[in-house]
Amino acid sequence: MAELTGLTPQNIRNIEKDVYECKTGLKVATAKKLAKPLDKSIWYVGYYDKLTEKTLGQKLKKARLYHGHTLEEAAEYLGVDEKTIRNWEKDIQLLRTDMLKRLKKYLEILLTEY
Repeated sequence: MAELTGLTPQNIRNIEKDVYECKTGLKVATAKKLAKPLDKSIWYVGYYDKLTEKTLGQKLKKARLYHGHTLEEAAEYLGVDEKTIRNWEKDIQLLRTDMLKRLKKYLEILLTEY
């Protein structure tokens, strides 16, 4: 597995040991490396289905991870900067109405991946 993913055996052991205790899931880059050789979805490998969805920010972060997007990739996709995405995910900054319409499609993945 280490050879297929480019991760060290120690990295893989740490992931196996910690993933079930982890409340944030794996980093997107790590989930991407593991998903392909395991033939599993990024959200499954990243353990993102266990993330909470109590606030809009938490839902946005979960959707971003389900898409397999880094902050940079999500910002590019949505046409905003990374700081804006980060602030939305932390519920620091409220979304404008026009942006909510754009996010609707992005958030739909949470309904379809289960």
